[in-house]
Amino acid sequence: MAAEGWRYVLTVDGREVEFGDGEVTLGRSRTSTIRIEHESVSRSHALLTFERGNGILKDLNSSNGTYVGGRRILNETRLSDGDRIQLGAANIGYRVVPPVESPDRTSKVSSAARPPLPEAPSVPEPVAPAAPPPPAPLPAGEEAEPVPFRPAPLPPVDPLSAEERAEPAPVPPLSLTVDEVFAAVDRRAEEEASGFGPAVPPAPAPPRRDAFPAPPDAAPPFEVELPPPVAPVGAAALPPRREPRPLADATLSHVLLDPSERIEVGAEVRGPEPASAVSRLAAVLVDSVILLALDLLLLSPVFLILFFRGELQPSEGGPDWALNVIGSLCGTLILGANLWYTVGAWARSGRTPGKALVGICVVNVGEQPGTGLGFGVAVRRALCLLLSLLPCGLGLVTALFRRDRRAWHDLLVGTQVVRSR
Repeated sequence: MAAEGWRYVLTVDGREVEFGDGEVTLGRSRTSTIRIEHESVSRSHALLTFERGNGILKDLNSSNGTYVGGRRILNETRLSDGDRIQLGAANIGYRVVPPVESPDRTSKVSSAARPPLPEAPSVPEPVAPAAPPPPAPLPAGEEAEPVPFRPAPLPPVDPLSAEERAEPAPVPPLSLTVDEVFAAVDRRAEEEASGFGPAVPPAPAPPRRDAFPAPPDAAPPFEVELPPPVAPVGAAALPPRREPRPLADATLSHVLLDPSERIEVGAEVRGPEPASAVSRLAAVLVDSVILLALDLLLLSPVFLILFFRGELQPSEGGPDWALNVIGSLCGTLILGANLWYTVGAWARSGRTPGKALVGICVVNVGEQPGTGLGFGVAVRRALCLLLSLLPCGLGLVTALFRRDRRAWHDLLVGTQVVRSR
């Protein structure tokens, strides 16, 4: 009885396609074994491998993924009979047909019905040739004639030895992926579709090192330890090479500690531009207007008490406790609001609303605009500002004669008013 091979049936769009053992590619490319013309299917979407009744499905890095039974496969999976394969929006049925034994062309005949075979004629056994008779004795005085040498016949030799008659070992198949097999075909199809044609013929891909197995009798690789290089006699030892550092981490100074760390700067490094006296005066005027409005708003309870004082006075000549308490509270609120407006703005961002409107800000020397001074530096700058105002404002006049436009309080604290835009 002879048996047929395994058969694998794929149902695509209502039609069944039958395959044997081997590989089947699924995709939108014209080189695919089963071409599925759908936008959700990649050009080389998946690979099916059939072998001895087993089906293995492998996803070829598709864009929309490959699903088996509603579950997405990441690399490859083994299929079962009746599984549903989903490639994007396309559904494919999978069915395995086992081999069916088919009767041979010849049938068995019983020994009773078999006719007797004729006896083979007997072959006479070969008779060994008789040994030649010994030569007759020669009379005295006569010499024997020389007998010519005849070599004995050699036995027949088989022209092929046992090793040569043996069948050669089968060559293992090449292990190539589907992308490597159809890469040239896909590239040519894309060039023909674009209408330009190949500019340069593609170079043949080098053979993979793991395509051919190493011979069994190959010697294992061995490592050779080379001695370290010897420096010439009298030569100075070279210093170890330092790792390069980015320009932002290097310190720009006129003193270079190491010649290998020399940094060449094409342009001069310049800080922010100092703010002019006119812009600073404009910022002060804007802040003064805002603070005046804020202070008047906080003093409104005092103004109301003074307006209705005559009606609320309980007795003549007595102390006005309500006016004193509310006046103290309003003064405290005004002081806190002014400190929050100026010192708080310097500490957070370095700019008050007036400075932000004009486009200037206060920074620490060497820093960029918008970083803020910090609470401690802002408080010290406010105290030093009072010292600059005490001698008739002479501490502020010095900013007109300096190139960096820094007043006394800026010099004492280490700050500077610069342009932020």
